[in-house]
This record gives sequence, structure tokens and C-alpha cells, in this order.
Amino acid sequence: MKKPLIFSIDKQSSVPIYSQIVDQAKRRIAAGDLVSGILLPSVRRVARGLRVNPMTISKAYSILEREGVAERVPGKGLKVNDRSIITAYSPARKQAAVGMVFNGIIYAANPVFPPLLKGMNEAAEVKGYYLQPCPVKGGQVLAGENLFFASLLLQNAFAGLILMSPLSIADISELKKKRIPFVSQNNQYPALNIPCVINDIEQQVSQAAGCLVRKGHRRIGLVTGPAAYDYTTVVTSGFRVRTEFRRCLAAHGIAGESCPVRNIPWDRHKAFEAALEILSFSDRPSALIVCSNFQTEGVLRAIRKKGLAVPGDIEIVQIMSENGKGSPGLIIQSDLFEMGRQSMLMLDELIRKGSVAQRCRKITSRAILPSTEKKRAAG
Repeated sequence: MKKPLIFSIDKQSSVPIYSQIVDQAKRRIAAGDLVSGILLPSVRRVARGLRVNPMTISKAYSILEREGVAERVPGKGLKVNDRSIITAYSPARKQAAVGMVFNGIIYAANPVFPPLLKGMNEAAEVKGYYLQPCPVKGGQVLAGENLFFASLLLQNAFAGLILMSPLSIADISELKKKRIPFVSQNNQYPALNIPCVINDIEQQVSQAAGCLVRKGHRRIGLVTGPAAYDYTTVVTSGFRVRTEFRRCLAAHGIAGESCPVRNIPWDRHKAFEAALEILSFSDRPSALIVCSNFQTEGVLRAIRKKGLAVPGDIEIVQIMSENGKGSPGLIIQSDLFEMGRQSMLMLDELIRKGSVAQRCRKITSRAILPSTEKKRAAG
């Protein structure tokens, strides 16, 4: 059986194909997908698989070899260099390298990643930066299993960082000591005054809760992401959703105790378990607000398992949708592309000027009505 190709290309992109191959190789090395000593597929096989000129692949491989990312093995081909992880961040590019720091487990196959990356990449190309994925493990990234990332910081490998996952107070303090410009994405550090770009989650929750209350719902459940790692330093999107939800209920005269809230990891199965628990209550909610496509999938599975129908037995409003899909009810979609783009633009301003005019930028969203309500509105 043939091994699957390790590269893919976008022929519609303005980025040359050979550059796409080079960048993919470096990113996969940094992520640990391509380890030292592994042989890259032959030029002929890649060219045939991607349906491109072999000279294009040969050019990409020559660049990888010249930069020390890979080395030629007589009679075998090109292999990942033993020192390739370091040389992938070549000194020639270090002033233009921007590290994207994210929890590798959380972001694996997460639908939020592609639109965020697309927005960041568009702004990075315009501003002359190179995006370098930096998957890390755990909340304290400058210790334990993340020594590789820590070593890159010591080498001044990055012009700046975009923090896509929450970091510990120790990490934030260390980054500030090293004077590395960084921007937080969708997580706030109020006490530390960290520049950030966030979803206007308050707008989304208010819109969702208001819609359900107007329809007569008085028992509304909420399934959302992790509340926070440390309330005194990090305010995550899950914490903001829960806080605004409670505020909206109080504004409509609804007792918060009658409306169950579950803050869980961004995980389909955890969402399934949380929804199953909520739906097992004798006085179960008549409506649910759910965050993200991931969690909606799990919640819908729990609803089916309970033999309930949407919207007949229970109504759903999905907020923080990545692509405007996922729920049979009202969907409020986050503009993740714009969040990614604004994160890169804010970091560029921080790198060039040493400060930003606006410390926190909020990205607005848009509501998408289900097909049944579209027909009713049109009528």
C-alpha cells in the first residue's frame, strides 16, 4: 500500500507552489509530524501526486537542502536533517517570523483553526511576515514538554507571537521579561493589560438569550467552553459567555438557578455528556444555547439519544459558529477570518511602534436564521 502524500497545494493561491511545499515541510517539522531522519517522498512521486512539474518539486527540495532543513542521502533521496527543527527558523528569516502559539491537543482538527489561519496569513503576507505554528502542551508552555519552544525564544527566533490558547501567568511574565511583542487571541488578561483581539461574545449571548426569551422560554441551558485557568489573570471565552448569560437572565427577570450552565473542554464527547446530564433533569430546559460547531455536534447527539426533536421538544441557538453551519436553529456566526487578520495587524503595530492605540479589539458577528424562520420572515 502506498503511503499518503505529505504535501498538498492550492493552485489558486498567489503563493508559488514550490514555496507552499517549503513552508509545509517546515511547519510539519515544527509540529513534530516530520521527525529527524525521515525520508521525504521522491520528487517524481510528489509531482505525480500533485500533478505538477517535477522541476517545481525539485526547486522546493533544493531550498530545503540549502537552508539545512533536509540533507541528501546518496541512493535514497532527501531526509529531514537532525538539526532541521532549529534551521527551519533560519536566522535570515527571524525578523519576519511570527509564532502562532496554540495548544496542539485543543486545536487538532478544530474547525476554528482554518479561518483564523487564513485571516492571519493574509495580513502576514501584506506586512511581510512568515507564520510559524508553535503547538504546545499544557498551560505552562515555557517548561516541561515544551523545551523546544522555550529554546526558540532564547534564540530570538520570532519577531512576535500570537497567543491562540491561554497561557499561565508565569509564561506571560516571562514573555514580558524577554520583551517579545505578543497579542492574545480571544483570551483576556485584564490585570496585565495585554493587547488582545476577541469575539464580541457579549453581543452573541445577548442576542441568543433575547431571542429565546421572546419566544417564551424561561428555562434555558448553556453549554460552553472552559471558564478560565485562573480568574485573576485569564478571562477565557467560556468565562465571558457564562458571565453574560447570567447577566441576560437577570435582566429578563429569570432566576439563574433554574438555568443550568456547563463549562467544558472544546470536545464533542464532553458536550454530549454535558447535554445528556442537562436533558435528564426532571425539569429540563426547553432551550439550549451552545457554543461552537464541536459542541453542537455533541449536543445534537445527546438530543437524539433522548428521543427528542429540534425544535419541537427543545430549541437550540448556536453561538460562536465557525462556518455558519451546525445547528438546525438560529446560528450566530463568529467572524474568525477577521479575528485572525486583526490579530496579525495588531501585532504588526506592536512590533513597529512598541505600543497599540487600542488594547482590545472586539470582532462583531452575524446571525443566520434557520430555513423555517427565513420562510416565515419572507412571508
